[in-house]
Amino acid sequence: MGGFGMGLWGGGGVAGVVSVTGNSLIYGALRLLGVLRPGQSANTDSYSDSLLWLNELLDSWATERLMVKVVGRAAIPMDGSASYSAALPHRIEGAGYISAGGVTEYPLDVYGQEEWRAVGQKTLVGDPSGIYPEYTVTTATLYPWPQPATGDLYVYQWNPIEAFADLVTVYTLPAGYALALRYCLAAQIAPAFAIITKISQPHLGSIEAKAAEYKGRVKSLNSTPPPMAFDNPFTSGGQYDILSGRQL
Repeated sequence: MGGFGMGLWGGGGVAGVVSVTGNSLIYGALRLLGVLRPGQSANTDSYSDSLLWLNELLDSWATERLMVKVVGRAAIPMDGSASYSAALPHRIEGAGYISAGGVTEYPLDVYGQEEWRAVGQKTLVGDPSGIYPEYTVTTATLYPWPQPATGDLYVYQWNPIEAFADLVTVYTLPAGYALALRYCLAAQIAPAFAIITKISQPHLGSIEAKAAEYKGRVKSLNSTPPPMAFDNPFTSGGQYDILSGRQL
């Protein structure tokens, strides 16, 4: 493995966008923990295990709305069927419908199990007012209601950060994610590497606090609307958060 530098850490690109590899994130996490010194490398098993833990961390983040940067819009042509199959979305949070030849997209409700169970005539034909997504492990079956003969269904689905396929593939992360990933990964793998290097509780506590801080920054950026702050003319210095009513 190379030394402490760009080839190891990744980086570069435009401000707010960072390119990383699984290798660079894992190396950075091990350096934070003090397991490695500059220029050192861990063994192959350590990197393989850490890659698994990195992807488990991303898998966990995929269940948190504010850790999902992108909500994608996917189109599904409709032909009068009672249901439509789609590659498994992590979650559908919205939907819309455009009639054949139309240009206006009308919002649809996304029904939960209780709401769908309460629909008595599930084969009713007409312009839809909502959809019910039925999830399986690998796919989702979408039931529009009522059932339109034609038109296009649009689903707004979570597109979380994808898993790292290996240690060397370069991935581009949105603003804030690289630092949050490095610190969160360090906190997650610390128990496994405590056998190799004694990690003091104060040091680990500092890493965990930074992990929470950087993850919180990502969540704040992904919130809708993001928290707003402005200079408070009635106080000396600092900023005033208009959402919480507190001085920052």
